[in-house]
Amino acid sequence: MKHIELYQKLSEAYPPALSAEWDHDGIMVMKDGEQPVCRVLVALDLTADCAKKALLGGFDLILTHHPLLFRPLDALYPKDPLSARALMLYEKGISVFSFHT
Repeated sequence: MKHIELYQKLSEAYPPALSAEWDHDGIMVMKDGEQPVCRVLVALDLTADCAKKALLGGFDLILTHHPLLFRPLDALYPKDPLSARALMLYEKGISVFSFHT
C-alpha cells in the first residue's frame, strides 16, 4: 500500500466532514505519496522524541491524534522547533497524518 492510499482509506473511515470546523486534520507532511508504507509509528503527539524515534527506528509514516501543524506556519525556519521538525520529516521522506476530531 502507498502512503496516499493509506491516507485515502483512513479518510474514508474518518471523513474530514466529521472534523470540527476549527480543526486541522489530514496530511501534515508528505514528500512522496507513491512511497510504499513499510513501518507506521502511532502517537498522541508528534514531539521531538517521537520524530527521533521515527527516524532512528526506520519508520516511514507517523499517524498522530493531535495535528503536528495546528496553526499555519508563518515561515519554514530551521531554528524554529516546529518548522525544523516538519522540514526534517519531509527531507527524510517520513509522512505525517493526523486525525483529531
